[in-house]
Amino acid sequence: MPPPVDITGMRYGMLTAIRRTGSCMHGTSLWLVRCDCGTEKVVRANAIRQGTTKSCGCASSDMRL
Repeated sequence: MPPPVDITGMRYGMLTAIRRTGSCMHGTSLWLVRCDCGTEKVVRANAIRQGTTKSCGCASSDMRL
């Protein structure tokens, strides 16, 4: 398995990668990210790199208003 890619400081949508926190049970890297709204959340690296996760969820709630 290749070593995990370091995405520290990179922005994906409204998220900024802070630090790697480990791996999920499938071996995917988990990252602590900070949303533009200030919320911190742990997400899978492939979800943020592929654009599946773009915010902590605050963008979804904004669109419902």
